[in-house]
Amino acid sequence: MVPHSMGGLITRSFLHRHRPKTLGRVVMLGTPNHGSEVADFLARNAAYRWFYGPAGQELITGRVPLPEIGDICDYELGIIAGTRTIDPVSSMIMRRPNDGKVSVESTRMAGMKEQLILPVSHTFMPQNPVVQAAVIRFLQTGSFHQIDEPSPISAADAPDGG
Repeated sequence: MVPHSMGGLITRSFLHRHRPKTLGRVVMLGTPNHGSEVADFLARNAAYRWFYGPAGQELITGRVPLPEIGDICDYELGIIAGTRTIDPVSSMIMRRPNDGKVSVESTRMAGMKEQLILPVSHTFMPQNPVVQAAVIRFLQTGSFHQIDEPSPISAADAPDGG
C-alpha cells in the first residue's frame, strides 16, 4: 500500500479495523499523522470548514488521536516526508522542515521502520521519480537505504523514538 497525504490516515483506519492476513509493506507519502499547522491556521475559516468538512477538523495538531485509526504502527512502515514548498504562505506558518502542507515532524509515527526525508513538495510527491524509486525499494527490500548512500532516519534515530 502506498497512500499519499490523508490517504495514509484512511489506510491507518482500514488496517486498524480490517488487517489483511497477508499485509505487505506500507509506504506513506506526506501523511499528516499528527495533523497540520495549515489546518490549525484555517480551522475557523468557513470556506475551509465547508470544503474539508469534519475531516479538515481532524487535521488540527494536538488533537487526541482517533481510536479507530490506532496510534502505533505494528507493521512494516516506511514514511517519506518532503522539505520543499510551492506555497510560501503556508510554509511560513508551519514548523520547519515541511513540504508546504505537512511538517516532517508530523509525518513520523511510533513503530515506523524508517523515514526518508527528500527535497520534494507535498502536492507533487507521488509524481517525483526519486520518491517513486524509494517507494519501490522499500516495498521490495523493507528499506529506503542503498549500500552507496547515507542511511535514512530509522525509528530508533527519530527524536520521539519512532
